[in-house]
Amino acid sequence: MEKTVLQNVLLPETSGSDTTELYARFFGDATVFDGKILLSDGAEVSFDTYFGVFSIEKWKKYTEINDFSLTVYAKGKYDLTVSKRYFLLNGQQGNITLFTKSCEDETTVSLPNETQGVLYFSLRAHGFVTFERATFNGALPNRKEIKLCGVICTYRREEYVKRNVSAIKDLAENETSPLRGKLDLIVVDNGKTLEGLESDSVTLIRNKNVGGAGGFTRGLIAFNERKEKFGYTHVLLMDDDVSFEKEAIFRTVTLLSALKDDYKDAFIGGSMFRLDRKFIQNELADRWDFQKGKVAPVCPMLDMRKAENVAESEKERPIDYFSWWYCVMPADVPADDNLPLPIFIKRDDIEYGLRNGKTFLTLSGINVWHEPFEDKRPAFLEYYYTRNRLIMETVLGKNFTKKEYKNQLKKEVVKDILAFRYNEAAAAISGMEDFVKGADFLKNTDPTALNKRLMGYNAKLTPMEKTLNEAQYNAKRRFSKVKKLLALFTMNGWLLPRGKTVVVPTVRPDYKALFGAKRAINVNKNGDGFVTEKSYKKALETWKYYKKTAKTFDKKFEWAKNDYRAKKNDLISLPFWKEYLNREEEPTENTVSDCLAYVREREEKSVERKTRLRLVADKGVRNALRLFSILKPIKNNRVVFVTVKRRGYCENLKYVAEKLKEKYGDKYDMYWMTEYPETCEEVKERGIKVVKNATVSYMLAHLTAKVVIYNDAVPSYVFKRKKQIYINLWHGAINYKHIGPKYLEKQGKYSMKKFLIRNPQPDYYLSGSEFFTENTADSFSFDKSIFLPWGLARNDILFEREKHEEIDEKVRAYFGIGKEKKIALYAPTFRNGYASDMHGLDVKKTLDALKDRFGGDFVMLYRGHAFVLGENKDGKDLLDATKYHDMQELLVSSSVLISDYSSAMWDMSFLGRPIFVFAPDMDEYVKSERSFAYPLEKWRYPIAKTNDELKEKIETFNENEFQNSMRKHHKEAGSYENENSSAKIAELVDGICFPKGKGE
Repeated sequence: MEKTVLQNVLLPETSGSDTTELYARFFGDATVFDGKILLSDGAEVSFDTYFGVFSIEKWKKYTEINDFSLTVYAKGKYDLTVSKRYFLLNGQQGNITLFTKSCEDETTVSLPNETQGVLYFSLRAHGFVTFERATFNGALPNRKEIKLCGVICTYRREEYVKRNVSAIKDLAENETSPLRGKLDLIVVDNGKTLEGLESDSVTLIRNKNVGGAGGFTRGLIAFNERKEKFGYTHVLLMDDDVSFEKEAIFRTVTLLSALKDDYKDAFIGGSMFRLDRKFIQNELADRWDFQKGKVAPVCPMLDMRKAENVAESEKERPIDYFSWWYCVMPADVPADDNLPLPIFIKRDDIEYGLRNGKTFLTLSGINVWHEPFEDKRPAFLEYYYTRNRLIMETVLGKNFTKKEYKNQLKKEVVKDILAFRYNEAAAAISGMEDFVKGADFLKNTDPTALNKRLMGYNAKLTPMEKTLNEAQYNAKRRFSKVKKLLALFTMNGWLLPRGKTVVVPTVRPDYKALFGAKRAINVNKNGDGFVTEKSYKKALETWKYYKKTAKTFDKKFEWAKNDYRAKKNDLISLPFWKEYLNREEEPTENTVSDCLAYVREREEKSVERKTRLRLVADKGVRNALRLFSILKPIKNNRVVFVTVKRRGYCENLKYVAEKLKEKYGDKYDMYWMTEYPETCEEVKERGIKVVKNATVSYMLAHLTAKVVIYNDAVPSYVFKRKKQIYINLWHGAINYKHIGPKYLEKQGKYSMKKFLIRNPQPDYYLSGSEFFTENTADSFSFDKSIFLPWGLARNDILFEREKHEEIDEKVRAYFGIGKEKKIALYAPTFRNGYASDMHGLDVKKTLDALKDRFGGDFVMLYRGHAFVLGENKDGKDLLDATKYHDMQELLVSSSVLISDYSSAMWDMSFLGRPIFVFAPDMDEYVKSERSFAYPLEKWRYPIAKTNDELKEKIETFNENEFQNSMRKHHKEAGSYENENSSAKIAELVDGICFPKGKGE
């Protein structure tokens, strides 16, 4: 009888990577070259590996195959040894050699009639040997015709999906593929972003975002509609963001074609390996622990480079279900009255597997690589984990009591509070709250709108300066007996008077690691994260929310349980799903305000309450300072510079301070007021005193200064004395975006009051353009006579060409950039999240376009706005310049500027260099952030909303047209820019302080 290839022995790509031993083990002088293994005399290669072993026990038990053999394709002389690894009665592993045979070139050997464990082979070279490949084969008397249809559900994972579709398409359509004509694929695109994937074997379905449950169900419905026509025997459900060997699908189809009738209903699953450590099997399959309500992985965290772990994983164990990263089921399982539950994400595959599975088969070599789940568990998922567990166990008929479940959730809520994860606790409580609303809530609620609201629970990830030390973190999780008692009596340190800052992982940190902490820096492996803090108020609010929900849960639990069971058949039926999938989406905004009312409404009220209290306190401070001012006269030579949130020595303030020093030496007693004194060494070097905001020193200096110069606002706890002069230099010469109270988003009464206190009409207001004067006077209701039409002080340097070479050398030395490279500066403005963000800019594509258009190699500097948190990480041809304080110096050194809505574009335009607008979120920005004061149609910069558009704008850039446009722009806006602004302001200050121009 003709033999069938059952398994191909896979070869590693290299002989030195951390995954090599998943494929082969080398001894002596052996290496991989050009897809083959080369062995010198005496060298050995062994295939007691994950992709090399042959599970003889499973092939014999589950299939009708007999007469097993091994074929080795090699050139040269070698000893071929076949061995067996198996389990003894005591659970220990045995490993024996079955036979050794001297061979030359291609060889086929029959395999012994073994019934236990796994077989593997090894080669020892005599002379030089080239090993090309090997196959395990068997005789199949009654081969079943298999046609497999894959279903991939995706949401905006374009690159992953395109790669996986390409691999499956090659298996399905390549003329040399053994699976040609036996494999089709349905891709359900919940994001509606994919195009051009369709082929003879691939169908693309655009679907609204109804989560993984809705996406896979849409695929199963399409599968059911086609299975009779195309003869599908099985369906494969597979995640969009996995990677896999094509051999996994080949082995799956081969195993299905040989199954005995007793196992024709079997599910076949792929084990999940980690993407970060590709040799670790995260889990083979899963069980569901009904007692604890959680997944119990089968064979978790095994290093599959070890031969004993390969055998351990092949040992059969009880399995409850296969997750849908790779799950094959018979075609008759998904029926019109047996579809998944509409629970969006999480637990959908568990419930469906528990409902339908009887026999579950795994096989070495059938696996996928997937991002480990512990690296991605944002807060909003706690809602689904909680709600869907309750729904799942209810419809499966499990009779857990409400008391048991409440106690479990209560423990989790307490742990979340102690770990400062109030948002995660609230999300979980919300899941319990929605469960008792019954099946109609599940049927009638728009899942997309609900999910968008839940996103409000997530913390915003930004780059963190601190990284997680695993050893220190784990040490903090271990409590001695004394520390346990102390933690018990102090609520994990909440009752202790002081607190420390700790570093913990972003995903589910152990509350023990936060013992005695007041603040936690939550960091992931990429260095991104967020900060959480101990808050008695939030803890109390969270606990009240739990207690309130628990009461409702008590009252409605039995009704909800019966309601889900009574309506289960409707929820899994085709008529329901068709209506559900075709239902019009509710218009929603994915903003913080859309989050469930518990967190956001109370936070808004809390902000107003805190602002009101702050205003009362600030008023008290102002009154105290008024009384104190009787004893503290104004010093005519004292000038203070108020920087608000700016770091370092920068902005208009710097250039005025420099000019005062240059023109008047040490005549003035100058103070630099800052939130970040640690960044102001350069200020101190100039002989200017550096004072931290909100300190006694700050208040005294501000109280006694003759001139207060600021570039944004002043603190609400200071007051303006009659003889003091306020000069606002602002931080932009033209308002591309609206500013001022007239255009603020809806503010509470006290928030608006605080804003107006911090933004009084100054005595003088520096203006860079006629448009700025008109717009700012209107927005703030200021008298136009206070505006000084002198241009920005910081822009003087742009006109002083003789200084540019020195500045360029300074910038290049700071970043280590040689003269051979040009600098492209990317400087986006801030968003309400205040996070450092590249906003999707394709750095490589942009730099390539700049090189093609302007010649020479470019390096990109990313310069975040002064208000942003964190930094972007440096990469190839990308350096983070956020900590470089002087933006004007960066402009002088840059050949090109790319921005979005920043007034830096106005500044750069006076250097006559190319400027491009990259604004992929322009529509959303206008809608939810800031509207434009200067009409967009009057902008003279090339505007791009995508990377491709930016590339096209760069490639078609015309210098002459651009220069003409800038001249028109300056004229239309009424530019005041010149090189004398700082000198004029210095003279103004001197005239204020010493009206007669004489001494102190």
